[in-house]
Amino acid sequence: MLPDCPLHSYASTVSALTGAIYPPSWQEEDKPSHPYLFLFTFSPVQEFIKASRKFVDFWGGSYLLHYLGVKLCWYIAQKYGPDAVITPSLWGQEIIDALMIKEFDTKDYTIFEDSFKQYIGVNPVENDKKNSSSLSTAGFPNVITALLPSKEDAEKLGSDLKLHLKKIWGKIALKVREDIKQQVIDYLDDNLDSFWSEIKQDFDPNIDQSENIYYKELEQLKQEGCWEWNKIWEAQIDHSWETYFTAIPLGNPTQPLTIDNINEVLIPPTSDDEEGLTWKQAQENIANPRQDPAIPTEFEEKLYHKFNVGTWWGAIQARLGQSIQGVKNTRSWQIPTAPGERSTLSGQYSALHPRLSYQGNFKQGGGVRESSMRLFWGLMGAVYQGLFNGSEKLNAIELTKRMAWNIGGVAESLGIDTQEMKKKFVNFKLQERKAIDYESLIRFPNLSAIASARFLYE
Repeated sequence: MLPDCPLHSYASTVSALTGAIYPPSWQEEDKPSHPYLFLFTFSPVQEFIKASRKFVDFWGGSYLLHYLGVKLCWYIAQKYGPDAVITPSLWGQEIIDALMIKEFDTKDYTIFEDSFKQYIGVNPVENDKKNSSSLSTAGFPNVITALLPSKEDAEKLGSDLKLHLKKIWGKIALKVREDIKQQVIDYLDDNLDSFWSEIKQDFDPNIDQSENIYYKELEQLKQEGCWEWNKIWEAQIDHSWETYFTAIPLGNPTQPLTIDNINEVLIPPTSDDEEGLTWKQAQENIANPRQDPAIPTEFEEKLYHKFNVGTWWGAIQARLGQSIQGVKNTRSWQIPTAPGERSTLSGQYSALHPRLSYQGNFKQGGGVRESSMRLFWGLMGAVYQGLFNGSEKLNAIELTKRMAWNIGGVAESLGIDTQEMKKKFVNFKLQERKAIDYESLIRFPNLSAIASARFLYE
């Protein structure tokens, strides 16, 4: 007895219930497992999105939340099956379809890609080329509900998802960090003197070039050993997300999932100071329904001769939400001390600089000179023209957010070729510099993007 829902959702939930009651490890001599509804979420959401200056920042923040949610659902689906993910539904999600093709199709085995072409005429990646919103529009939530075989499975999955989230996010950030270092080094190898001639008026122009500390700083950045920002970068990335999870049994775990006649079954007390409960009361103790009339209604009790815990499905979902809020209420917060100049976007964490050494504690490290910070971010504006304006100064989280799609490998992980797009980001020769085509960055077609198109173009 599940609430009214589309047929495919009903079939998917029944499939998930069957898998949870009889998991792959189940043997005929075993007692069926008692399913648990599991909820996992991560934050911050609003803070992550609103630390933005460009349209690409707003889109990047929303999309990364969407992408990370997708990858967590993908992890659950691989471990317990796609039907185990109750919300969000994985049914008909193009980004899930793209992952299926990317992960499982090979040159000799293209069953998923062939199926998509057969039934819908195009695969998700080809559709993205025609409709820029198909794979790059955010939609997945940061709250995931799954149906699992046991309490132990729920506890383990909660820990695993926390580590998996950290791994995915860290991998994106690492690609961004290494790309910045390599592109800056390559750019300075070709254009150091030309770049210096353009900006030297702002950095002690009367001092001979060979003695100028800022010119020497640029020379140092050509050497990989002078990039000392790994620890401060990792510290900021490691503190990006807070994760929470909870689980509630689908009905009272000491009682069967179904009953023939709820009016005639009395559960004996387990101790002298307890009173006997009916099967219905035992379920209500778990679901804690807050609706009138009660579940099941008087009419349902007279009409049906058999009930199952699905009758309380909605109430258990509601209590799951109350439970996760209780978990969040126990969290403690600590605002870290950030050495040196802070991000100009959010004011949180240190703005990054390759020579910003960090010893493992946010209270250590004095930062770098304001002029050196200005020099580096001016250089970033020259290397990644259009992506950075030369005056803003970002932390690792904001850098990763802005560069994740093309540089961080997000698009590539979905099977989208980004090589041509990357060429638009980086122009090594000063005489060949061109502004970034913002259409390649603003991947979502909304009214704001349309209204601002002429302004961005001009």
